[in-house]
Amino acid sequence: MKDYLYKRISDQIKNQKIGIVPTDTLFALTGDARSEEVASRIFDVKRRLPDKSFPVFVPSLNWLLEKANFKYVDLEIFLRLSSIFWPGPLTIVSRVFFDFKLSEKVVLDNFLALRVVSHPVINKIFEDINFPIIGTSANISGKINPLSQDEFDKTLLKGIDFFAQGELIYYVPSTVVKLDSNVEVLREGVIKKGVLEKVLSRK
Repeated sequence: MKDYLYKRISDQIKNQKIGIVPTDTLFALTGDARSEEVASRIFDVKRRLPDKSFPVFVPSLNWLLEKANFKYVDLEIFLRLSSIFWPGPLTIVSRVFFDFKLSEKVVLDNFLALRVVSHPVINKIFEDINFPIIGTSANISGKINPLSQDEFDKTLLKGIDFFAQGELIYYVPSTVVKLDSNVEVLREGVIKKGVLEKVLSRK
């Protein structure tokens, strides 16, 4: 895409609009993760169950280390995983806090699902914005994940404000791990459980 098109997308995100962007894994519904209105619109478009929260994309690991509070997180384990797999297809669920307000719909029981995406469209968007954005799969809850533009649910497309063109890389969901008293693999995606276990077992 041309630079002015990336600027148009980031401007729409700044203006509380919602849309679809390609990522390294799947297409994502996105918008300002700080906005309750934006998160509610994505909930409605996606028909998400109320007991589910949204993952969040952040600009970089360095950005996160500067902005976030890791008081309730095993920082050694967090950094071991994030420094190896970010940017990339690993979502880390942990009790990370910010000094600014996030939508209640991205936090569940004080846990937040975070990822740094490895995709040129997302990278370009974050060149122009300096806040977290929602990054949830661009499908109706319970339905298949579209892998091309012609597979999208028509009613979902009617509910968004923009669609950023671009190709996926893996065409498979991210792997999701939860850091609490131990490390739990909630979903095995691009990164296999055995690979994570090898990384975590290193001394």
